Amino acid sequence: MSITAPSVIGKEHVPLSPKELLLLDRVLAMGHCQLRDEDRQTLQRIIDPVTVALREIGYQAISVYIAVVKAILVGTRMHREVPDRWTGAQWRTLSEQVVCSHVKHSLAAVAVRAYGAPMSTFLSDASSLSRARTALARQFVGRDAVQRETNVAVQRLRAMGYAMKSRTSFIESCVACLLAAAEKQRLIDITEEDFNRFISQPMSAHMRKAAVSLSAALYDMAVVTRRYTRTRVDNRGPQLVEPQIDAEWLAWKTRWRAMSLLSERTKVGMSSDIMIAGRWLKRYHPDVRTPQQWSFDLAAEYVRFIDQMKVGELLEHPRANLRMGSPLSPNAKIALLRGIRGFFVELSEVELIPRTFNFDRAFRPPKQVLRSRHRMPKPIDEGFWLKLRTAALSLSPGDLPISGKSGLYMYPFALVRALALTWVFSGCRSNEIERLSVVCVSLSHVPATTDRHSGKEHSAFDQYMLRVPVSKTMKEFVKPIESPMAEAILAWEQARPVQAPVADSTTKEMVHYLFGYRGNQVGAAVCNHVVIPLLLRKSGLPKSDSRGPITSHRARSTLATRLYNARSGLTPVEIMNWLGHVDFSSTQYYLEITPTALMRSFHAASKISETARYVSVLFDRQAQPGSPSLLYDLGHGWCTNEAFASCTHRMACAKCDFYRPDKELRARIVQQSERYVRFLQRVDLTEEERAAVAADDAAARKLVHSIDNREHPRTGDSGVSTVDRP
Repeated sequence: MSITAPSVIGKEHVPLSPKELLLLDRVLAMGHCQLRDEDRQTLQRIIDPVTVALREIGYQAISVYIAVVKAILVGTRMHREVPDRWTGAQWRTLSEQVVCSHVKHSLAAVAVRAYGAPMSTFLSDASSLSRARTALARQFVGRDAVQRETNVAVQRLRAMGYAMKSRTSFIESCVACLLAAAEKQRLIDITEEDFNRFISQPMSAHMRKAAVSLSAALYDMAVVTRRYTRTRVDNRGPQLVEPQIDAEWLAWKTRWRAMSLLSERTKVGMSSDIMIAGRWLKRYHPDVRTPQQWSFDLAAEYVRFIDQMKVGELLEHPRANLRMGSPLSPNAKIALLRGIRGFFVELSEVELIPRTFNFDRAFRPPKQVLRSRHRMPKPIDEGFWLKLRTAALSLSPGDLPISGKSGLYMYPFALVRALALTWVFSGCRSNEIERLSVVCVSLSHVPATTDRHSGKEHSAFDQYMLRVPVSKTMKEFVKPIESPMAEAILAWEQARPVQAPVADSTTKEMVHYLFGYRGNQVGAAVCNHVVIPLLLRKSGLPKSDSRGPITSHRARSTLATRLYNARSGLTPVEIMNWLGHVDFSSTQYYLEITPTALMRSFHAASKISETARYVSVLFDRQAQPGSPSLLYDLGHGWCTNEAFASCTHRMACAKCDFYRPDKELRARIVQQSERYVRFLQRVDLTEEERAAVAADDAAARKLVHSIDNREHPRTGDSGVSTVDRP
């Protein structure tokens, strides 16, 4: 429903008469508006609408009335036309001449109600949303309509999680001004163009914040198609083209960015690489301005330059860095060449430039750079990590910082706790954490199974699973998580206000985000700037450990390293699938074997040398059929049993039929030395044999005694075999 001024509808235009013009000159020349009765009757058609309009809006102050009447008379004489025929520019000119804000407010209300002037003429006149402007808008729309639509917006915002303790008045002002500017009486009738025009106007910080909140309510009502943010005003003036880069090269970069299908975050990083290449061209090859002019030799020269490039070189505004002037790291060189190579490949794929040379081969990093690139995992120190995990598990509402006049933190405790435990236990990227959807946690039942190889039985159990959204390397998948994280997420889902779906930044699908609050998605920066500082403060830890600042991504490497180094940990392939990698080379950047795990593995491997011995063996190349061909050297004799390595009666050889004394064979071996070939055979010892070999007399006697008992068991009266105890 549009707002109109019925007092001017259907009126016939009558121009000013000479008598009215003379009277206006005389009255205004006196400097006041004390009209006589005959003068008032002459100017009745100009003054009466003012009186009626001011009576309707409730203004009773005689001083305001006189000032408004005088302003109308001044405008009538100035424009030589009755107010019914004034344009918006003429009303604006008259309003600018009025100094008092109350008089200006009343004049605008009279112009709209009595003469049908457009409301946008006066609302856009102010440089910010002031009280007078809000009251003016409230008069335009009507107090009842403003109050009704404000209640609708506030109810929507409260359902989304807004406290609305001190912002209701600002919301009411925004609703009044929006309805007045759009000339509507219901928020549901507002168009997106109306709201874009309203929010683009200059306004104070408090009103800007209220307008952003109002946009959340309108988005929930499906009035607008997106949430608005509190954008900062750029006072730096117009940005000039960078003199270090040719304008034609910048045009190609802009053209590539418009047609590329990569994500915005990837295009921002590649744009920086393209700008560095443009500065290099401007400095060393100013005649090359387009990608079409590149050749294999020029690309090879650029690769050699990148290989020798220093930190801070070819940057428009280099930041303060302790490594300024030192050589680039191998990873930085690879990233720079990957960006410019992707730029050329994408341009050639859409046939904007011809493929005159092999881009992959030309921009390939040198082999020494590829060999020296760092694969250095950065897990958080063990002591730091244990304290951070304990802080997340013991988080309480009193740990939340106090913000605003209300004394409450902007996010509810259930959301912060779920976010903290997700960072500690999930091993997800920050982008994956912020894009988790509602009902992403499920409980799966694993039935009892039996290992077909070892025969070991595994009992049934229940396991919580997390559904991870589509990432930059893998499609949607599920992985197991620990129960504290799952329980915190389920608790937040119960307390989470109903939110409208938001378009996913990766898949562009409408998603109900798990960490959505007040109609907006909780950003990835919340982990680094809210959750991690909160846990560090609770644990009494500094912001950095031995490997550098503690960031959200380092928890991913920490969890992968801990799962890999556990006593019964996951295999590297299982870690790769748990992290969501497609290639194991990516997983190598997250896995680090700890010194404890390395010592444990080395200690277990060194046991092999303690439980193994090598026995000298003679091989008889001329052995007769039925005669032994292998002779095991026992030191005091020879064993002719070819299965000596697996014999269960070793070290009791004197009683064995395969035993040959040493003197019996010595002379024959000496006479026929070419007949025998000597070699060593590995024999694995049992625990008892290993103790006996270690020169333990008691262990040797015990071993011989146990062997004798196995060969000649004693039988008691009951017929059951028994063994004599020492």
